[in-house]
Amino acid sequence: MKENYRPVSILSNISKIYERLMYRQLYEYFMDFLLPSQCGFRKGFNAQHCLIVMLEKFKEMLDTGNHFGAPFTDLSKAFDCLDHKLLIAKLHFYGVSSISNKLIYSYLRGRTQRIKINETYSEVFEIEYGVPQGSVLGPLLFNIYIIDLFYECDRSHTANYVDDATLYACGNGIYTEITNFYWFKKRMTGLNVA
Repeated sequence: MKENYRPVSILSNISKIYERLMYRQLYEYFMDFLLPSQCGFRKGFNAQHCLIVMLEKFKEMLDTGNHFGAPFTDLSKAFDCLDHKLLIAKLHFYGVSSISNKLIYSYLRGRTQRIKINETYSEVFEIEYGVPQGSVLGPLLFNIYIIDLFYECDRSHTANYVDDATLYACGNGIYTEITNFYWFKKRMTGLNVA
């Protein structure tokens, strides 16, 4: 299905050099803000790290006669949904200078794309959301964009690898887990949950 295809940005080598420089500075700065549960696109954190931490917690709960619960989620087309203005606002909130924010905003905005099938081209349209797929800086910007999700989950644990997020709660009674998940659902969706 055509909905499953995602655009991949073809970036010049020069732009990747600049991206790498920006990446190093941003990554160093955000080391204190990124949580250990955010395992995607980070050195020393991988899918195995994410799973082992979560499974060890589940094992601990089973060994002590407690309970755990976990909905496993996949953020659909997550890289394509990143709102540029919201990302810049988050960067500003975390203390990134306005000059750096302008540079990052100019990096994200003004990109266009079109589709080529055989010798036929679609019309050109501007990319208003998302980070460039195939870029050096894009994955880090995505991690920064979703960081607030994990700060909001103070009543449960999180395990995140790229766009796969698992929120899990542990406790000595099933009521604890249900309360935590209903609280999270209400907090994230704004629904009135009884």
